[in-house]
Amino acid sequence: MGELNSKRSEDQSVSSLFADQSRPKALDEMTKEDLFNEGDAKLKASEDAVDRMHKRVNEGIDLGNAINAELLSQREKIEGMTNKVKDTQSCLLYTSPSPRDS
Repeated sequence: MGELNSKRSEDQSVSSLFADQSRPKALDEMTKEDLFNEGDAKLKASEDAVDRMHKRVNEGIDLGNAINAELLSQREKIEGMTNKVKDTQSCLLYTSPSPRDS
């Protein structure tokens, strides 16, 4: 009789863990194997969700790296053009003196 009460007490504590969640069959009817299988399925679903999130994060990192590389390339082009403009502006044009300058 004590064993039966202990089993009921154990089942009730397990039931309280899942009391607020819907189940395909009553928790009282679930065996430990059923609970294990359900927990295992939830764990697998969680792992899959984490894997999908990691993939999206890695895709975001790859995209960020590609954008950064493109921005650096554009910056180098702009700096090259800026240097050409500076070189052109500093060039003095030599002209011979005009007869009016004398």
